[in-house]
Amino acid sequence: MLTSTTVPRAKWLAAAIGGGLTFAALSNTCAMGMALSKLPYNRGPKCDMAAVLSALASDRS
Repeated sequence: MLTSTTVPRAKWLAAAIGGGLTFAALSNTCAMGMALSKLPYNRGPKCDMAAVLSALASDRS
């Protein structure tokens, strides 16, 4: 890591990231992926069935 030549503590950050990736591979889980999937913009669109049916009915007229 090039940053660790100027900031010696940066290697601990790299070690923590590597340890997290190793744990994710061994446990077959991904905490970062689970956290990102809970964000509101990563959820599918909300579907109101009544609104869909009324939109379809108004298109036929």
